[in-house]
Amino acid sequence: MVVLISLFLLVVTTALSCDRPKSMERQSVESQKLNYELQERCGKRAEQIYKERWDLAGRSYQNHYNARLNKCFMWVVDSAAEYLIDINENNQSMFANGRCIITPKNKMGGCKYDEWCAFVESMMEETAQGDRPTSR
Repeated sequence: MVVLISLFLLVVTTALSCDRPKSMERQSVESQKLNYELQERCGKRAEQIYKERWDLAGRSYQNHYNARLNKCFMWVVDSAAEYLIDINENNQSMFANGRCIITPKNKMGGCKYDEWCAFVESMMEETAQGDRPTSR
């Protein structure tokens, strides 16, 4: 009886420890590598654009590559407004004076700040609502 239980446990343990096929594992590693490269490229491009167009006293930025949307975003904050820029398409959304302008729809209205934050959070994924970019 003990032998049968031991044999059963050995079979179950071996079956449970079987990983995905090597081809799936390789795809996952390649996908992670590509995602990392896209994140790096996004960070470098955001830094370049920030320095060229946005780098003024009192402004700060944060960048994020959104893998779900395959887009690179830069969130710029200063004392008067906030901007969310889709770097590759050069679309800019902003919140200033209690109004939102969200592109590409150019939807404009008196949205509340929490609605703006939810929009930014949906594009920036990991950025928690309320977290603001830090000065560079």
